[in-house]
Amino acid sequence: MKKLSVLFLCLIVSFSLRGQETKGVVFDHGTLSEILLKAQKIKKGPKMVFVDCFTTWCGPCKYMSNTIFPMENVGKYINANFLCVKIDMEQPEGKEIAEKYKIRAYPTFLLLDVDGNEINRLLGSSEAEEFIERVKKAVDPGNSPKARKNIYDSNKTFENAISYLTALEETYMTDDLQKFTEEVLPTLPLEEKYSDKMWPYIALSLNDPKSSIIDLIMNEKLIADQYVGKERLDKVICKGAKKYIGYYLSERIQNPDNEKFVKCTQYLQLLANRDATAEYFVKVSKLYTENKIDEITSLLNVEDLMSLSAQDENIVEDMILSIKGLPMEKRLGYLKAKAEFYNKQCELAKASIERYSKNNN
Repeated sequence: MKKLSVLFLCLIVSFSLRGQETKGVVFDHGTLSEILLKAQKIKKGPKMVFVDCFTTWCGPCKYMSNTIFPMENVGKYINANFLCVKIDMEQPEGKEIAEKYKIRAYPTFLLLDVDGNEINRLLGSSEAEEFIERVKKAVDPGNSPKARKNIYDSNKTFENAISYLTALEETYMTDDLQKFTEEVLPTLPLEEKYSDKMWPYIALSLNDPKSSIIDLIMNEKLIADQYVGKERLDKVICKGAKKYIGYYLSERIQNPDNEKFVKCTQYLQLLANRDATAEYFVKVSKLYTENKIDEITSLLNVEDLMSLSAQDENIVEDMILSIKGLPMEKRLGYLKAKAEFYNKQCELAKASIERYSKNNN
């Protein structure tokens, strides 16, 4: 009798714990292929797959796993509509999935059909009710980037182009966003091309060294200034020009455009009196084309660079240190001198603290 009572108690505890476990989102164990196959075989139940693409170091990923997914209201909606699986993007399977679905940020939540086709995706953490609403919106076929692209292809209006760009931005599909911006921008009239709606995507493209947008904007800059504002446009082009020069000097661009390199250098030369780092980029570019590596390394002067703001110092330092062909001993010598500079500053700071403490005792 006593044994039966103990067994009965164990069963109650077991069912109780199982009930607690299923309050939140239920994640299946297995590979994505196995989960998709399971979804295909289900006769009654969810016909979509929810993939939590996470990394172990991602704070928002942990917040979703530890705080949001265990919530009953989140589990009720997600479990009713999806089979769910968690995949570490730094494991072999995760790396393959990241490449296949072009995942660039974490957490990313993929919403797939039973064949593994992407319905939509969500990025980042959010609170429970907001997350549920985001998922509901994402599973609406009309809200996916693919659907919005189809709408644009059938009716190429400016509003449809912006709608598609917005969908790409929300899902962090940066490669597709970049490609479409380059495709659509030359087709737009000036008032749409340089409108407030289009400007964020232009700015994003100008920040990409591989983008062709910078050529288009520089070719009609006087016109663009009238719509966007000279100072606003200069700031973004300046940043993009520096990036292109940096990539060119470090040979990170395949088939580099020498004419574009010259244009970017000339543009920065015009801004040298308004930008603390532009002069360095112009000077280094000239020395690089003349193959004067020794003179470039002489610019790695700790005291000169430390006189810049911390942000500007990092920009110039990164640009010079990444130059292809810069001798390793020169790089290490500079970094050693920089460490000694900071050590000296620390000693001076300690001395000031001791002197201050002594004078106030």
